[in-house]
Amino acid sequence: MRSTLLRPYWLILGLGLSLSTATAVEITVAPGGLNSGPGTNDRPLGSPLVAQQLARAAIKAGERQVRVLLRPGTYHLREPLVLGPEDIPVGGDALWEGDEAVLSGGVPLRGWEAGEPGLWTCRLPLEVPQHSGLYAGLVPCPPSVWGPVTISAIGPRITLAQPAPAGITGELVVVHAWGTCRAAALSTGGTLDYQSGLAWPPVPELAPHVGSPVFIEGLTRPAPGQWRLISGSRIEYASADQPVEGKLVCPVLPCVLQIAGRPDAPVRRLTLRGIGVAHGAWPRPAAGVAGIQAGHIATAGREPQVAALPAAVQVTWADGVLLERVTVQGSDGSGIALGAGCRDVRLVRCTVADAGGCGIVVGWRGPTIATLSADWADSDEIPLRNLIQRCLVTRCARLDWGSVGIAVLFSAKTQITGNQIEDLPYSGISLGFRWDTSLTSQKATLVEGNRIRRVMRRLCDGGAIYTLGWQPAARISDNLIEDIGGELLAKGGEQQGKGGEPQAKSSEPLVNGAPVGGMFFDNGSKGILVENNVLVRINGEPLRFNGCAPSWLLLGTNTVVTTGPTPVPPAVAEGTGP
Repeated sequence: MRSTLLRPYWLILGLGLSLSTATAVEITVAPGGLNSGPGTNDRPLGSPLVAQQLARAAIKAGERQVRVLLRPGTYHLREPLVLGPEDIPVGGDALWEGDEAVLSGGVPLRGWEAGEPGLWTCRLPLEVPQHSGLYAGLVPCPPSVWGPVTISAIGPRITLAQPAPAGITGELVVVHAWGTCRAAALSTGGTLDYQSGLAWPPVPELAPHVGSPVFIEGLTRPAPGQWRLISGSRIEYASADQPVEGKLVCPVLPCVLQIAGRPDAPVRRLTLRGIGVAHGAWPRPAAGVAGIQAGHIATAGREPQVAALPAAVQVTWADGVLLERVTVQGSDGSGIALGAGCRDVRLVRCTVADAGGCGIVVGWRGPTIATLSADWADSDEIPLRNLIQRCLVTRCARLDWGSVGIAVLFSAKTQITGNQIEDLPYSGISLGFRWDTSLTSQKATLVEGNRIRRVMRRLCDGGAIYTLGWQPAARISDNLIEDIGGELLAKGGEQQGKGGEPQAKSSEPLVNGAPVGGMFFDNGSKGILVENNVLVRINGEPLRFNGCAPSWLLLGTNTVVTTGPTPVPPAVAEGTGP
């Protein structure tokens, strides 16, 4: 039952009541609601964007508390929902709350036609970007996968050890030790065009080379539940039955929900609770992208550009904002990104699942970056005192394998406590982004009481917790790290397992490189207190040091377990994740 203190905006105005005496304005949104309605409990609006306009009108009229309630269902947005300073009452607060409500940045596909037996085709809407993913509701549908095979020769074209089938344009995935590079691939006579975006000159190791393992997505006939593009404008999906109209969705919007203040007017006193976000897109050029590390890519051109992957939820210039039980599930890019000017932002009991990039990023620097290791130009931009607590990050880095569960880049006093991070191809938590001992804004990060398991499943040269650079007053303590590294992938064409994923059969690792670390202290790692962590079944080195020395760190007692019962740190025993 709604409190009598929560009043719909139209009723407040209609009765001529003084807004200064009203406790709160409540606006309700529901699938199938009428945007011409008042947004009341019994006459809800149909669009969150219309509800935002109504809320802004109430704020402009002097209301100090605004509540927007989203009822269960999926809301397909044609443009991002951007919450700025004008969405927060002066001297008051704003709440956006949902119960199984999902903001979608995707377009439902309709008009399926029968093709060959078991195959259905549909014309893609014009707004769908090249190489968009496909989702059945919130669950990613894998493309058909051919490979892995290795490169046998490189010239103007790439020659594979096993000739690729010809005729269909797919997407080439080249795997290196700590990431993947992607580009459009047309197989002609068993060879592939060499795309300029597959390489990034500052790091030659990213470029394809003889012996590199590759996959080609969308090249072969899809198995049930899989898909491929059969032209630039049509998609082919395998299913015994005709797909339900509107159930399959292609991402369109790189960012679905944005909290965007300004340096002179940060967003304050905003709470988002219980809202789902899905179907963020990752547009990428046909010439390809080179995956660098931790959700960063390079693109080809006269001057190669470096960028961070887009995130379905992006937050900049926010102070004291709370995201509680927000779920980001099923997006091609990263999940949640906290960028410039984020201070005291709290992510509490949130879930990020099935993201193509990183799960959560603190220190996200946007779509263009001057140089890869560039710190913030202005101290006011530095993210400060942000909290990630009791969150779940799982099955991320699906497309950019070098992305990580939680990345903290150039920020101060970030706290990562009580989270559960699992099932990733690369690192679980990554701290820092400078490959030397120069002093940066990365200081006083706390990583405590987290459970990290089943990460480093496909790549190497990383760890459950990975660090770079000098990080004064940082502490990594009381974490439980389990089952790190060790997934081995089959060799040869047409090898794929459940959901189109490569099978784990071979006795050989897919890629070779620096050993996996339970905790991997890489170049310049310095000034970090490391104590009371428990490391269990590490298929590599429990503590690995590269480009630094143990004496550069403050190493306390840490427990390594190979057999027998697992001692659980008290902070983990209290519970992790939502």
